Amino acid sequence: MCMELSMYKVVVEVFAVCAVLPSILVSAHVCTPSKLSDKAFDQCGQTGFAMKCNGRRLDNIPSAYPIPSPPLSGPACVLDLSDNNISVVENKTFTEAKHINSTEISYLYLNKNHLNCLKSEAFVGLSNLKYLNLSHNNLLWKDSFAPEVFAPLINLENINLKCNTFDTFDGLGQELMLIKRLEGLFITPSNYTNRYSFGESFLNISLKYLYLSSTPECDCNLKEIDNNSFRNLSHIERLYVKDCHIENVTEEAFKPLNETIKVLDISGNSNLTFKGMNKVLKGLINSPTLKELNVNRIHVPYNIGIEITPDDLQSLNTLHNLEKLFMDLNKIEVFNVDTLYPKVMFPPSLTLLTLAGNRLTFGKYVDYLFMARNIKTLDISRQFLGYDPFRFRKHNTLPHISSETPSAKVCDAKNKPVHVRKESVVDINEGYIWDFALQKMLISNDEIKNMTRGDWAALFANFQNAFDVNCTCNVSVARQLICLPEHLSHIQWSRSYLYGAIPPVLICGAKHNLEALNLTGNMLEETFHPNNADAGVMFGNQKKMKNLTLSAINVSNLHQDLLNSMVKLERLDLSYNHIHKWNLNLKSYCFHHLDITSNRLSSLPKDLMAYLDQMAESKCIKTKRINVTVYMSQNPLECSCEQLPFWQWIVTSTVNVHPRAIDSCMLNGKVKQITTDDEVHKLVKLLENDICIDRTWRTWAIAGGSLLIGVIVTITLGTATYKNRWKIRYVMYSRGRRYRHEGFEHMFSHDAMISYSKGRASFIKNLLVPSLEQRHQLDFWIADRNSQAGVSVAENITHAICTSRKVVLLVDNEYLSDSWCDYDLNMALVESVETKRNMIIVVLMEQIQMNTLPVPFLRLLKTEGSLEYPDQQQDIETFLTNLAEEIKS
Repeated sequence: MCMELSMYKVVVEVFAVCAVLPSILVSAHVCTPSKLSDKAFDQCGQTGFAMKCNGRRLDNIPSAYPIPSPPLSGPACVLDLSDNNISVVENKTFTEAKHINSTEISYLYLNKNHLNCLKSEAFVGLSNLKYLNLSHNNLLWKDSFAPEVFAPLINLENINLKCNTFDTFDGLGQELMLIKRLEGLFITPSNYTNRYSFGESFLNISLKYLYLSSTPECDCNLKEIDNNSFRNLSHIERLYVKDCHIENVTEEAFKPLNETIKVLDISGNSNLTFKGMNKVLKGLINSPTLKELNVNRIHVPYNIGIEITPDDLQSLNTLHNLEKLFMDLNKIEVFNVDTLYPKVMFPPSLTLLTLAGNRLTFGKYVDYLFMARNIKTLDISRQFLGYDPFRFRKHNTLPHISSETPSAKVCDAKNKPVHVRKESVVDINEGYIWDFALQKMLISNDEIKNMTRGDWAALFANFQNAFDVNCTCNVSVARQLICLPEHLSHIQWSRSYLYGAIPPVLICGAKHNLEALNLTGNMLEETFHPNNADAGVMFGNQKKMKNLTLSAINVSNLHQDLLNSMVKLERLDLSYNHIHKWNLNLKSYCFHHLDITSNRLSSLPKDLMAYLDQMAESKCIKTKRINVTVYMSQNPLECSCEQLPFWQWIVTSTVNVHPRAIDSCMLNGKVKQITTDDEVHKLVKLLENDICIDRTWRTWAIAGGSLLIGVIVTITLGTATYKNRWKIRYVMYSRGRRYRHEGFEHMFSHDAMISYSKGRASFIKNLLVPSLEQRHQLDFWIADRNSQAGVSVAENITHAICTSRKVVLLVDNEYLSDSWCDYDLNMALVESVETKRNMIIVVLMEQIQMNTLPVPFLRLLKTEGSLEYPDQQQDIETFLTNLAEEIKS
């Protein structure tokens, strides 16, 4: 094919010299010398630049390149020719190019072209090339590759041939063995019906990294892996066969890799299942090198959930050096108890286990989690439970304990093991452990007479100084309390849609080693609410916690003592919640990262600012050479005199409000953009030198003059108004009729959107709808009736406001505390301002203290006025008639 294309090209060149010469003349101008990325800069020895020729619609590789200008200097370490229309790499293309030294190029990108021919001397001169990317082209093995085309690449370490056509690997090793230092090969088998194997020539290649996985643009088609597939790959350390449509694996297929493989990824091969995983691992039994195993998505999708049995993990158990195991997205619902007890089927070397995206449910296996003793990191995120899993945890009786169950063990105040000995082990229960704990803590029955037996949270809250009961887990203790692996330090349980309250429990076994906890994306408002007395002691023993993530857990208030015990806390993430007032006590001595993005804070309190300043100057932070950082964008900040100390702190503090992560604030009722340091400084000067200056004397003078003028004007206007009162009424009536939007009503779907709190639902249904819709022929949008299924609440509200002529706000005390009602109000105000429509009708449903109303609502009452719902029954009909007229006006 290369010869045919060459002959064709000669003919083209003969008849198109005039077309070729201009392209040569401009070739130096189609590329741009650019700064290296940080990673590439390090890889290039912290010198040189990148020659960017990507995405220029080039038909040929340039014959000349631009000379870099300062500050760029040094060698052209990276040459990027990707995303063009190049079809052939001609002989000596790079060595004969002007203004570029081919021996200095370390990284060459020819991916995403139309390459179908590589001439025999195509890569001459690239003697120091380390990485060559030929992926996403039209290369066909063997037709597109001239013999010994790779011979000049004597220092090449990695070659990417993915997304080309390789119907076989026959003969490939003979070409690649010419690359003496080759370590990494990226390639995709493309013929699903063929069997692939790496021939004997690969014995001469020290290939360490083999990437066969699919990409978004092309599939890896490897139907079967047999005993010949990897026979000649004796140096492989990392093997990736992800999403390769594997259906069958012979039991000794991976045996040639037993002594060298470190990382294996067989994820995405859903036809394998865990039985297929066992076959894969048969050849790796007792592998001394395998450290990481990825078996994500190897179960058939859209099928019933599965139970993991000992047979599924039979080969896995022999991998005594395995440290990381990824089993995500496999529809696992439960583990058979026999996988954990009496023999743990997970290797004792395992320290990281991820089970994210499964469907784990509560089961007896939970009692034996502690048996996987050496696990340090556990990820059980994205389980999408949608229920409260803790309600299944009951510890009342022990019907399944046998006489062979070992005795429970706790630790005394000196942390020395003490065995609980009874005549019958069946009698060992939580109550006994409770009594034993009280005995060791020297607490009398009188001191706990009002305390429920087994209420460990209450015991801890009342006797924190004496509380030193660390359980040593065994089977009987685990069946009564919650036992975790003793070395567990990181738990991620995010985005599982948990709801309800996490109950207070005594956790045994983990030795309080927990350093990181992620509960993002659950609904835990009740758990951490100030009204939950247990919240103050929930993390009472977590004195080693460093990273706590409580993002998007739907909280508006937090218990002030929630973090009291976390003296080592370094990072706290409370982003995407509804917190409107900061009340947490931070007592860590090395705290440096706070994320409160997208909450409802108007500023930060003085004690928090003082604490952050203290941390910025602390010995721990200075020793680590890090900055104290606060992220607080997307909060409704106020640029008022009351908040001036906050803005002054931002300017003067060494704490990094990153990256001055503030979008805007409200200044005198208007949005003021403050996205740069300079704008923050200007705001502070404006507040200090103008808005917040004490002008009391001027106020008194103006007030006196205004009062005098006001009296005169009032008398004048009063007289004029009295004389012309009928004319004024007529003018107002005429103006009201002039701006009734006549001919505009057809653009609205409803006469009014009714905004109300949940407690007013019956009023809407039983009185408002019958009276106004049926008698006055009005059409309302009502959330409980008109909300569109499958559409978010916010989108429903916005659509309703935009398609209604009026918005009626039924305001009571419950309305003012409801977040969605607050959303109705604000969206209606925005619509009113943007469309210049007088559309908001306020109805006060009950007596409300004015001093309790928020400022925006007071402004609305001032500008729009309101109707009041009558106290007397006989006045209701008149009220409804007046409301109907307001809606129609």
